[in-house]
Amino acid sequence: LVVLMGASRTTQISERLIAGGMDPATPVAAVRSATTAEQDVQRSTLAELPDLTVVNPSTLVVGGVAAHSVLDLPTVSELTQEGPVR
Repeated sequence: LVVLMGASRTTQISERLIAGGMDPATPVAAVRSATTAEQDVQRSTLAELPDLTVVNPSTLVVGGVAAHSVLDLPTVSELTQEGPVR
């Protein structure tokens, strides 16, 4: 689940998703200035989301993928047997 411009509503987002049945331990990432040198990623759980200081413009990512860093993932060339993708 991705929420755009939700920084000012983290409490409401957390409460509604948990009330709707989402596990409070679900990972959440708040991403600001993605793909730039100023990129900032804050990670927590859905239950702890209201405790984060999230600044707009931020994108909230809710779910298992939010627990991972792109820096921890293999590159495309590492995933292919033929070597680098051209």
